[in-house]
Amino acid sequence: MLLNFCGIITPSPPNGPAWFVTYIIFLYLIYFTVSQIRTGNMIKIMVLFLLSYVSSFMIWWVAFLEQDFYIWTLYTIVFPLSVLIGIYQSEANIFLSKFIKHPVLYVFVIAICLFQYVTSYGVLRIGDLIDSKLFLEIVKTSQPITFIISLAMVSFLLDNIFYRCNFLSWMGKHSFEIFLIHLPFMVYYDFFLFRKPLAFFFFVYFAAVIMLSISLRLFSNKLKKFVFYRQAAMIKTIASVRPGGLTDFNVPGSIRR
Repeated sequence: MLLNFCGIITPSPPNGPAWFVTYIIFLYLIYFTVSQIRTGNMIKIMVLFLLSYVSSFMIWWVAFLEQDFYIWTLYTIVFPLSVLIGIYQSEANIFLSKFIKHPVLYVFVIAICLFQYVTSYGVLRIGDLIDSKLFLEIVKTSQPITFIISLAMVSFLLDNIFYRCNFLSWMGKHSFEIFLIHLPFMVYYDFFLFRKPLAFFFFVYFAAVIMLSISLRLFSNKLKKFVFYRQAAMIKTIASVRPGGLTDFNVPGSIRR
């Protein structure tokens, strides 16, 4: 039950919204396996695409897999395409640095990509060209491509805007705690989020999540200091009473310094 709740065994309840946890673990297992191949990056990426689609084919063909894991297939192309962009980030940045010199066209392409992604315009029509469920499912996997392109373009644009928002920076520092806190109190412990007037109680909920996130961060920091500082003090004490100090241990040079 613990593994199921963590989303490691199945994406079903009691923690249905965490289906992506299982998917992320699965994708990184594939990533690790492909990384062991002794070949060039392009071949590795092609293998990564192949394995991603093979796993989706298995889900489409096996009934009990499709029942629980169908949502994985909608994101088949996202991970390998993102890896491709990450590996060739320098080349992509060079291209975008030239493209951004035409700001109107740059924004227009972003808008078109987002419009296509939100409306699915064109994708379903392509899927209807052949009367095949498998063909339709394959076509549907291409839907996130325009979103990924627009996201990469927007990210590059933001990276070149020299603007700093202290509130967003503060939110970024607490983003992990906010992520951990918001779902249970939104789904399971709904004290005040879905109350009327919603416009008021949303901000009450937001403030409560922020305060709980701050508390969680403070607690985790104190726990971290208690565990790791105590361990470091113990190593220092042992080293001080042994000949040669820390050089008797197989520790990195930065720690010895």
